[in-house]
Amino acid sequence: MKKILLCLLLMTFSIYALAQSNFIDVVYLKNGNVLRGKIIEQEVGKYLKIQLDERNILLFNSDEIIEIAKEVVVDHDEPDTSEQTIEKNFPRGYQGIIEIGYIATAHGLDNGLLKAQMINGIRFKRLSLGLGAGIRYDVGSRFRPYIPVFLDIRTRFVPRRVSPFVALGCGYTFYPNYEGGLYLSPSLGISFKLGSKFGIHMALSYELLGYRPRYMDLDDGYLGISLGLIL
Repeated sequence: MKKILLCLLLMTFSIYALAQSNFIDVVYLKNGNVLRGKIIEQEVGKYLKIQLDERNILLFNSDEIIEIAKEVVVDHDEPDTSEQTIEKNFPRGYQGIIEIGYIATAHGLDNGLLKAQMINGIRFKRLSLGLGAGIRYDVGSRFRPYIPVFLDIRTRFVPRRVSPFVALGCGYTFYPNYEGGLYLSPSLGISFKLGSKFGIHMALSYELLGYRPRYMDLDDGYLGISLGLIL
């Protein structure tokens, strides 16, 4: 279980670093100049063309070049709140979310739950509403899986490709052969827009899974981490 959680954490930080950064080409010349831009054409051992901006394109022979590298540029631009930008980053219509994760229990990381769920909904700019269903399963025990069915509401805060968000899932927990109970899951995370129609997110959440075995009311609360694919 610890290995699963470690993999999720490593994937989370890697995704965050890539989403926050852009890469540019760096060309080091023998005359001491260093050029930063985008290599648009290159024939190894002969020449390369580098575009410095929208107008300037330079050509160099390979014998003029010492080294070619890439450099990370972190995106610190201020968010654009224009209506056009908001519409571009918060397109209206269908939104599907496939999510996997790991949930730690009060008994430690080795006694946690694997999490998988699907949410289908509609996006209204910053706000989205959907219906979701999933499974929570303890692979180290013989207990039956929890099956939450819930209403999902979430909102993103800024119209950028990287944006924090909050979400709330509220519904019912089915527990085979027992009476179910309340399902409640607030979460906080970061979403990354990777294309015009898809993205990913990472989130920390609290999950309340209620059920009633043998005439006793139990409400188990868990903390979890998850990664999601946004369609």
